[in-house]
Amino acid sequence: MFQPLEAIVEEHGTVRLLETVRLDQRHRTLAQPLADEPSAVNETALLS
Repeated sequence: MFQPLEAIVEEHGTVRLLETVRLDQRHRTLAQPLADEPSAVNETALLS
């Protein structure tokens, strides 16, 4: 099952994941910018 991952997209387009991900092969992904600056609060934790 697919799991959303939090990431930061730098000004020049580099995508930096905020956690380590282990995959058995290359995968395509979709990215949707959410805000200008990342939140200081982990919003995922707020939903738990």
